[in-house]
Amino acid sequence: YEITSVISRGGMATVYSAIDTRLDRTVAVKIMHGHLAQDEDFVSRFIREAKAAAALSHPNLVQVYDQGWNQGGEPAVFLVMEYINGETLENLIQRSRPHGLKFNATLSILNQVLDALSYAHSLGVVHADLKPANVILTSEGNVKLLDFGVSKTHQLKQDQYAAKRKSENVETLGYTPNYASLNLLSGKEPNLSDDMFALFCIAYELLSCKHPYSRTPVNEALKKKMKVSKPTNMPASKWPIFARVFSTGIIPKDLTPEQLKQKLNLRYWPIVSGVAASVLLVTGIVFGYQQQQETISDLEIAINKQNDQINGQEWLLDTPPEKSLSLINSEKNLHPVIKAGLLRQHK
Repeated sequence: YEITSVISRGGMATVYSAIDTRLDRTVAVKIMHGHLAQDEDFVSRFIREAKAAAALSHPNLVQVYDQGWNQGGEPAVFLVMEYINGETLENLIQRSRPHGLKFNATLSILNQVLDALSYAHSLGVVHADLKPANVILTSEGNVKLLDFGVSKTHQLKQDQYAAKRKSENVETLGYTPNYASLNLLSGKEPNLSDDMFALFCIAYELLSCKHPYSRTPVNEALKKKMKVSKPTNMPASKWPIFARVFSTGIIPKDLTPEQLKQKLNLRYWPIVSGVAASVLLVTGIVFGYQQQQETISDLEIAINKQNDQINGQEWLLDTPPEKSLSLINSEKNLHPVIKAGLLRQHK
């Protein structure tokens, strides 16, 4: 690997762009700082996690190609990964200040992150340090997650919010308190809900350019009874599930990445429109039925009147001859045609 330039520097590693001379492709190489490369426990755990990360293959995960160490000179443990040309969500959030991203733009990002989490969690792999700096957005709108599998025990890109976590008696930089769950903050081993809690914080920050707890760890925020208000760009129908998580710091046990994605993408307006259309249709049918019933009732009344008239006329036609003359003379309202008919019939 031929190093070409520095991408970033952190407390535990420096990231370089490099050329893979065997396959003639650009890659990203993370080289551990020398003092960490001399720690055998650290190196052995890093290698195991790198192998686990290399086994992951998903469009929204940065692929790990290789890992190794320098044989000569100063010890240097390195990790070779897919090179991604894009910006982190951390930079995107800074560019979007103060209003944040629109919900649809945020949803596009969250859907891809949830797909990556769903895949990794199905294999039992937890990121445990999910944060905006570990998510890259390409110019084509594709999302890539960094350090998946490696971050479970080793924080390769330290930032000012990093904190120490003990894991298997090896003290490592393993999570970022601002995005860490109550589980991680209590020193327990990472689990699937830790990634989900971090995702809730990232979603809030994308929409508002603000951390839900003003960069206070959730355990301290709950003690201070900090209130988290709905971002302006978040639909009111989506807020209850976020409000519940932020008020308790707990992810519902039955909330998987797939279920959260379904809830976030559920469109209530088409449902409301469909229900409203159905109500209007039923109302129209009922109104039409009532109108028809009223018309039928009016027609029945008219028919009854006509039948009464017909019956009356038939009765007149059946009048005996000896009574017809007195009927003609006495019936003032007798129709002239009926009078003429009776006279003609009995002339």
